This record gives sequence, structure tokens and C-alpha cells, in this order.
Amino acid sequence: DEVNDTWMCDTGRLNYQFVNAADRLRRPQLRLDGALTAVEWPAAIEAAAAALRRAGGEGGGIAAVASPHLTNEENFRFRQLL
Repeated sequence: DEVNDTWMCDTGRLNYQFVNAADRLRRPQLRLDGALTAVEWPAAIEAAAAALRRAGGEGGGIAAVASPHLTNEENFRFRQLL
């Protein structure tokens, strides 16, 4: 209350219906035979891990996932760190 006197932006206050939308994704999906297919979480996590391993390469390289929420400068420094 001391910070914003319980004020909430219109977007946050009025746009909540999407949480229960019928077309909202509820399970992870993998592209299998060219089509997106709903899978269980362990399969999706393993697929993501395998993709990161492939990105690291055969020579023992490393891979990382950067955030689109970082600034260009932060992502640049992250790349330098890697």
C-alpha cells in the first residue's frame, strides 16, 4: 500500500480471461514428423536437453540460453562470457 496505494494497471486488472482460454497450451509440445504434438513434461525436458547438447557440439563446447528480457548490452556481455 505504501508503494502504489493498491493501484493496478488496466491491463492487469481487466485482462485475466486468457488464463482459462480454451486455446491455451496446457502441455508442452514437440515437433514430431513435421507437426506439433502434445507430450509429457519428461519428454519435453529431454528434448530440450538434447538440443542444448547438440548445440554444444562434439568438441565439448558449451551452450547457454539467454533471455530476451535482457538489454542488448547484457546479452553482448553474456556472449563474451561464453
